Amino acid sequence: MQRTQSPPDSFLGLSEWFHQDIQHQYPRLEGAASGYIATLDATAADELSAYLTDLLASNASDEELCKLWSECGSQWGIVPIRPFFEEVRAELASRIE
Repeated sequence: MQRTQSPPDSFLGLSEWFHQDIQHQYPRLEGAASGYIATLDATAADELSAYLTDLLASNASDEELCKLWSECGSQWGIVPIRPFFEEVRAELASRIE
């Protein structure tokens, strides 16, 4: 996967949100993602949605996406990660509409 752009702050924030103690705050993965999305203003939500759309449209393998996720600060490995990104993008789309 060739990265043509650096991940935006909103994506870095999402990955960093998944720190080692997040399960104490949110017992489910979906709840943790929703918790992060709730902190975003409209501009950041649009930015994250656009980035995830581009990322999912790329030819990146799940392995490459997992590596990006880890490099951006997540302490949680999510495998497979593509469906997680799709769920986050869908939740953002429902919030933006």
